[in-house]
Amino acid sequence: MFGWAKESTRGAAGMPLSVQVVGRPWQEETVVRVMRDIERWEKKRKEKAVEAAVEADTAKAKAAGGRTMFEIDSGQPASKHMR
Repeated sequence: MFGWAKESTRGAAGMPLSVQVVGRPWQEETVVRVMRDIERWEKKRKEKAVEAAVEADTAKAKAAGGRTMFEIDSGQPASKHMR
């Protein structure tokens, strides 16, 4: 369902995106369900991006023999945060 959106926005990282969902008369349930699915998809995408950033920060800091920004800010090991 979202394949065309993915292809049309390739390379548009950080750009604002708006979506308009239109339904037939008396089909509000369908419109709300589609919007819910879009919101869930976006939430999962953001969570994966945050996890990837934390993992990259952890790997970079470990390679340099130091602590990650998360460890410095929170005082907890990054691995504890990821669980």
